[in-house]
Amino acid sequence: MRESDAALIRRLRDKLDEQAEEIRQLRAMLVAPVRFPRDWRLTPQEHNLVQVLLANTPRTVPYDRLWDLLVHGQERDDQPLNLIKTLACRARAKLRPVDVEIMTHWSVGYYLPRESAVRLWEVTRAEGMQ
Repeated sequence: MRESDAALIRRLRDKLDEQAEEIRQLRAMLVAPVRFPRDWRLTPQEHNLVQVLLANTPRTVPYDRLWDLLVHGQERDDQPLNLIKTLACRARAKLRPVDVEIMTHWSVGYYLPRESAVRLWEVTRAEGMQ
């Protein structure tokens, strides 16, 4: 029995909605559930970058995964790494005063050393931001 075109479109749209929700939930699982102090002045994307790195400590998060998590919904341009590198550079400068380092795994991605992750958890716990 063949589905009518309208029924097929409805079924495909429902499936697409289910998959979009699953992607949203998976993205949420990849970031640490923590907020950082406002006086660090992290932009939303820098904040998300640090959350992703914290959630994945001590593993390196590849550039392409960072792009997918931080800039989802946009097509990759010719130089997607420029945005990720700029975010990491700016976040490094803002986190340096609180002794948090973002390290580069050359040609692969970024990671937080364990000491930096511990420091982030300590600061956010002390500030009541977890």
